[in-house]
Amino acid sequence: MNRPRRLDPVVSLGLALSALVALPACGTKDIGADTVLRDNNLQPGPNQGSVLIVFAPLNATYDEYPADPTPLFLLLVDGKKLVDSDGELYALPAGNEYSAGDYDAGVHHFAMTEVGGGTVFEGDGLVTSGALTRLYVFGPLGALQGRFVSYPLETPAGSAHISAINLVRSGGVQIEVVSCADATTCTPVSPPLALGDTFDADFPASGPADAGMQWSSLSADGVGFGYREVATTLLPSPPILPMSAALSGLWQEPPGLKFVAAPEFLLADGTNPGGPVD
Repeated sequence: MNRPRRLDPVVSLGLALSALVALPACGTKDIGADTVLRDNNLQPGPNQGSVLIVFAPLNATYDEYPADPTPLFLLLVDGKKLVDSDGELYALPAGNEYSAGDYDAGVHHFAMTEVGGGTVFEGDGLVTSGALTRLYVFGPLGALQGRFVSYPLETPAGSAHISAINLVRSGGVQIEVVSCADATTCTPVSPPLALGDTFDADFPASGPADAGMQWSSLSADGVGFGYREVATTLLPSPPILPMSAALSGLWQEPPGLKFVAAPEFLLADGTNPGGPVD
């Protein structure tokens, strides 16, 4: 995404609203009439798919982000509150990514409620067997939007899956995905993406993707796939930015031939202020 950050910082409300806790790996399953147990490792069983929540910062600009603390939110799946293995409610601050578990293939209803408040987002998303579904939630509090994007956990041999979404809310910025033969020769392979637009496609593997287990979409020589701000009169030659590795299982492991661009902030010079972190 945009800044170095860990996957899955979690607040256990049963301990303290400000205490971060690490959760053990458990299969997603019902543990009560109104709760569902989440899974930290995203390892779906047969006829299941995994879900990852990407909750963008509530702030529109990078300068606002560090100084403005975020409220806490609860996630509900099919009307059931997500909890950890101890039965504690699973609370999310904005500005990070959260594994939300593995679910049977089919349409599921996702909702977010502010702790101590009402529902701030809800929507239906299709969970596909053998795929990872990312739910991107973005926008100001009171007008949050969501996008569901899925891609297979395993890419076809010799191909790379490229996934992009524009989450930059400030300045009317558009982005595009590019294929690069070297550091200076890059060709757009996606249309311009405005706020909330998505792009997903498979391409022949090139650059670092040939190695099969890479963390960046661009080689040291600039070969591979990247993204950039669409050129404007104020920024006629925007820099090419690498896409980050797309998580699909245990997040510590290299994920293979899948790459994601989901910038939340871009500076005036077209650079990403934190560097790509999936």
